Amino acid sequence: MFVCWLTLLSVNVFFVEAKMLKNESPRIFIAGDVMFAGLAPIHYPQGTREEDPEQNSHGKFSHHCGGPFNFRGIQHAEAILYALDQINKNKTLLPGILLGVDIKDTCNSVDHTIQESLQFGFIRAAYMRAELDNIRACGLTLNASTLKTSPDKGVALVGAAYSGITIAVANLAGLFHVPVVSYASTSRLLSDRKRFKNFLRTVPSDTRQAQAMVDIIRKLDWNFVSTVASDTEYGRSGIDAFKQLIGSSQNYSRICIAVDEVFTVRTPEAKVREIMSKIREHPEAKVIVLFAELNDADYFINVAREENMAGYIWIGSDAFARSYSVLRNNKEILKYWINIEPNSKVYEPFRDYFENITQERLNRNPWLRTYQRYVKKLLNSTEPIDYSSYTTTAIDAVYAVAYGLHNMYRCSDKACLIQVSNTIQSEVYDFIKNSSFVSPTGQRVSFDDSGSAKAYYNIIFLNKRGGKFFFDILGSWYLGEKFKFCSPFEVYRHPFSDFQSFARCSPRCRPGHWKEPKKHYPECCWNCLRCDGNSISNQSEATACVSCPDGMTANSGKSYCIIIPSKEIFRTTPGVAVACVSGVGISAVLVTFVSMFKQRDTPVVKASSRGISYVLLFGLAWCYALPIQFILQPTPLLCQIRPFLISTGVALVIGALLAKTNRIARIFSLKTMRTGKAYFLSNKWQLLFVLLCVVVENCIAATWIIISPQKSVRVTHGSYQVVLECMGESLEGVTIWAAFNAALILLCTYQAFLVRKVPANYNEAKFIAFSMVTVCISGAVFIPTALGTKGLHRTITTCFLFILCCTVGLVCLFGPKLYIIIFRPEKNQPYEPKPEPKPIGVLRPQYVRSISSLSTLTMTNSLESLDNPQLTNLHHSEALASRLQ
Repeated sequence: MFVCWLTLLSVNVFFVEAKMLKNESPRIFIAGDVMFAGLAPIHYPQGTREEDPEQNSHGKFSHHCGGPFNFRGIQHAEAILYALDQINKNKTLLPGILLGVDIKDTCNSVDHTIQESLQFGFIRAAYMRAELDNIRACGLTLNASTLKTSPDKGVALVGAAYSGITIAVANLAGLFHVPVVSYASTSRLLSDRKRFKNFLRTVPSDTRQAQAMVDIIRKLDWNFVSTVASDTEYGRSGIDAFKQLIGSSQNYSRICIAVDEVFTVRTPEAKVREIMSKIREHPEAKVIVLFAELNDADYFINVAREENMAGYIWIGSDAFARSYSVLRNNKEILKYWINIEPNSKVYEPFRDYFENITQERLNRNPWLRTYQRYVKKLLNSTEPIDYSSYTTTAIDAVYAVAYGLHNMYRCSDKACLIQVSNTIQSEVYDFIKNSSFVSPTGQRVSFDDSGSAKAYYNIIFLNKRGGKFFFDILGSWYLGEKFKFCSPFEVYRHPFSDFQSFARCSPRCRPGHWKEPKKHYPECCWNCLRCDGNSISNQSEATACVSCPDGMTANSGKSYCIIIPSKEIFRTTPGVAVACVSGVGISAVLVTFVSMFKQRDTPVVKASSRGISYVLLFGLAWCYALPIQFILQPTPLLCQIRPFLISTGVALVIGALLAKTNRIARIFSLKTMRTGKAYFLSNKWQLLFVLLCVVVENCIAATWIIISPQKSVRVTHGSYQVVLECMGESLEGVTIWAAFNAALILLCTYQAFLVRKVPANYNEAKFIAFSMVTVCISGAVFIPTALGTKGLHRTITTCFLFILCCTVGLVCLFGPKLYIIIFRPEKNQPYEPKPEPKPIGVLRPQYVRSISSLSTLTMTNSLESLDNPQLTNLHHSEALASRLQ
């Protein structure tokens, strides 16, 4: 029973307090068939802005706010009234339904706004319904005067302007399923659908505004800024979105924040001056991002003027865009001022309406008379009235409510099918959210999934022309298209084109340089170092230099790689040396040939087998000429015939030497010693053998070409030298060719080594053995040398290998003969045998068990010599020479 009486007492107290508040609180009330509530910041809280002593609206309503006028707030209230008048005059929108409004002053205070909001009809009615249900449950009744209340006609709330207040109101209104349609609250927190299920707004979220700021900074090529924000829901959420965006943009150049501070209008000046002192500690951070409410921005910039913070670029949020009150005494400080504002220009019909104050408007708006009295004193008459762009979005918000109700009541152009009394409050939000229309302001109004309007901003800046400052449009920002300069600045230089490096910690590193990060703010501060060596950077902001690939070198600016022209080896000093030495070698071969040809009938020449010697000299001349084709610029044809040229030269030389050593071995073999018969020793068989070697070599060369076609390839030697070389697609062909030639050379070397001690005056087997051993050693040294070098060095090494082998062969095989022919002609005479003494006894010959034992062969006093007169004369040089001829 006590609980019931307590409930009854609380109801009576509620009505008494409501009556008192209703009588004392100023408001704008226009009755209608269906009502919506309105919230506008008509005043500031006391002490938050500099007040005019003569301004007495707060004196008249001293219980109310106690602060000065917010001239933008009264414009918001008048915009709501203007939209209401236009809707009620429209015969096709909500036909037959009169729309009413109840507008309260928020005073930019959450506590005051909640206190005022409790007077709205939808809250009082909901409260009373709950309490009356409790009283009936107790079996009590109230007198008629207490039960007499106005019916609940409120269906929506338009407002508030400031995000912190809107968050509180949205939580309160959400308890009663009343949709809140804000015209200026941009905090990103309000996009939380789980927390604010019934919230909508005709402005975009601050997340989009922060993105617009980031895109502007990047477009103007700045990367070092300071951020200052109001310590409110609006300022904190906006600047947090800004910091998140610059931290998550991995595909863009980084933006660093030098100073990050918050403040309010109640922050002591000493603290604000300390913030400015921190900003001055970073002279490179010439951009200040100010995400603040109007009164906070005005306070901060006034202190900046006192601190002489001139020369900075200010990027301001939409809360104080186009504010002449902020600009009034701070023109030099705000000389470089960029502002973000929603794409909602001041609606000109509303401007005319607002400036034409009538008696009817004075009677319904208790604050308008005070505004009319003091507006010309508070605003410089030489400057335009400080109009808020949110008057347009306030008109759009009222029309959104009207179109939502129009759809909910199933209205046509002439009548509505559903009565106002049948309004289902929980359905109002869905109808407003799904509405889409073109507002009289010219804006297409619709809401996204988060309940926000589409993000479309105008980027304005402070322009000076004719000695006067005015706001001009720099460009626009639209979600998905980012920032674009407006038409005049697409062709001509924009006003900030001279400030490209104005707010950068370090200049942008040009191509050819790389960034060496500094200790502090390494993402934005660095030293630009030039690429060294054969490395380049072909783009700005390179973090490292890249080495040029083989065959290319860096240009003088180190910004790109250029192809190194292939070097013509025959024009180099080593190439000239190879050509000269090859020429000398060929000349030496010609001299040798001429000398031997003239002395062709002498024992020395006849003993060396003239035909094979001529072939050998031709092969040496061929091999001397091979280095010349190595130093020539390779062509596709030359690369294809090179294996045949090399094979022919090797076959001529090695084949002739192999024929010589084989002939000597067979002449002095044990079988020949016994029988005195040797087959295939004539010159024609030896020449045929050499020809066979040439054919086999060229067949293998053809196999090489078929398996691994040769082509001209650029080969890098060192960092700055490129030569053309003939290279195959694979190593199979050259491997087969090299294996065959190695086997041929080793066979010739082995056979020459076996016959190196054959007794004869003109025996050249030991010289052939020495030559072949030299070739083998040179080849063994050449293989790792060729594998370890490339380009010019490998080519020159190959050339001198041929020259060395040819020279050793020429000197060893023909040097002794030329020495006798030229310097010791007396030794080049036919041998005159001396009479041999009769043998004293019969001695058995010492037989050679193998060809390697020829060195120990002794034919003196041999019984076989006596039995075989043909072999008796093998001791003598003439007999040997006749057989080798």
